[in-house]
Amino acid sequence: MRPLAILVTAAATSSALAVDISPQAAPALDRMFGWYEQIDGAQATVSQSMPMPDTGQDVTQKIAVAAMKPNWFAVRYDSPADQGGIPGLPEINMVSNGTTMWQYLPAKKAWSDSQQAPAAFDADAYPRLNMLGPAGAVLDLLGPKSRAAFLEGFGRVTHVGQEGGADRLQLFPADLPPGMPAPKILLTIGAKNAPWVEEISITMPAAMSPDSQEMTLNIKYRDWKTLKKADDNTALFTFAPPTDWKKVDNIDDQLMEVFGGPDASGPPPGGDSRRGGSPSHPMVGQAAPEFELPDLSGKMVSLASLKGKTVILDFWATWCGPCKQGLPILMEIAKSRAADNVVLWSVDMGEPATKVQQFLERSKWDLNVMLDQKNQVAKKYGVRGIPHTVVIGPDGIVQLVEIGFGGKEHTTKAMNTIIDEIKSGASGS
Repeated sequence: MRPLAILVTAAATSSALAVDISPQAAPALDRMFGWYEQIDGAQATVSQSMPMPDTGQDVTQKIAVAAMKPNWFAVRYDSPADQGGIPGLPEINMVSNGTTMWQYLPAKKAWSDSQQAPAAFDADAYPRLNMLGPAGAVLDLLGPKSRAAFLEGFGRVTHVGQEGGADRLQLFPADLPPGMPAPKILLTIGAKNAPWVEEISITMPAAMSPDSQEMTLNIKYRDWKTLKKADDNTALFTFAPPTDWKKVDNIDDQLMEVFGGPDASGPPPGGDSRRGGSPSHPMVGQAAPEFELPDLSGKMVSLASLKGKTVILDFWATWCGPCKQGLPILMEIAKSRAADNVVLWSVDMGEPATKVQQFLERSKWDLNVMLDQKNQVAKKYGVRGIPHTVVIGPDGIVQLVEIGFGGKEHTTKAMNTIIDEIKSGASGS
């Protein structure tokens, strides 16, 4: 399941065709997939709750989701961080009527539109859908490859019981690295007469959590309602911007501002504000943490051995949709700036070398990869979500931190700007 694979950061993926489904679990899954296959569309309220270690309390973000086959959808985040949502997770709302796709960010009172709406709920054909998180599961279920998309990344499914007519299944990630404990993932499917997805619970073991504590993320799907093509659903799949909002060419630039990243639409950054954020990422201006990791051949590579070069360090995994969008851009930048002593090293999180090598061969990527199988280096760099990109100057000082993938235009401008600053000595290195 693409949305869950993004959340379960250490889980590797495999083809859904290889999933081992127990005889007790198969009927429940068949009812669920059959149910979504026979309806035109659906809408629901998705709420995801997670503990915040700093406060000792759970926080919840609500998402209103609607989808109509083959390609109408609306994903609206109803709980921004300052109103009870999850801190640090501002989200871009997306609405499509099959022809026009609107994207808007309430935190910036900004919106954009495009005539390049997805032709179907297929994240392989339209990778942007990978960014929808748990709301994307609704689109997966109503998409043309519902079974494969929903079960992507899992190797086994078992039946663990019934409650009130609902079936509870456990999903096991495929190909976890040796010694890596598996997250416990439970799926609740409604009663036979309405086998909607009701809940997904993900318990991350302490070894996979950035805080080294067991953490549970609960995702609830409520208020399901079927949608029919014969009805007028125009208002549901249309966005009308408020009069005081601004239209922008690239909504991703606005999101980067919220995260404290560079503003690609503004003037080139300079001085202490060169990162475009106030405050900038706390690692900027600090010495990059030292580390040593094996590459795909088993040869150890240290940060010290790269001193004197401008290092682009990108934390990623093969299952991560935004990572797969962003890395080719970074590869292109590193190649074009090689004469400026720029090198790109990607740090794969938690996957075996054979899996990464197979992925590189399929993708035909020429990429330097280090293996952080226990996520120890990721913890040093404060990685809580991927992609997470760090630019380190020749003197070992962190010059830029980018979290997430902001699109080709933004990434190209941000990276080249900081490389130019380092080259000219204006970065503070």
